[in-house]
Amino acid sequence: MLKWISRAKPSAMPRISRRPTRLYKKAKFAEAKLRHLSHILMENRNGLVADVETTQATGTAEREAAETMAARRL
Repeated sequence: MLKWISRAKPSAMPRISRRPTRLYKKAKFAEAKLRHLSHILMENRNGLVADVETTQATGTAEREAAETMAARRL
């Protein structure tokens, strides 16, 4: 938690000092928390797990994980 000593506004601080946050909401009315996503690639015929990957929650995590897992399997 940052404690502001001067009366400067937080927006006046340089961008370097701000840490990016990775918050993800599971539902519309749920609180945003720091989360990770698990991705599973399954075989179509028998339902066997072919590949598993865990990523940080971002807007493109599912697409990136799908591309990575498909590249490993092909």
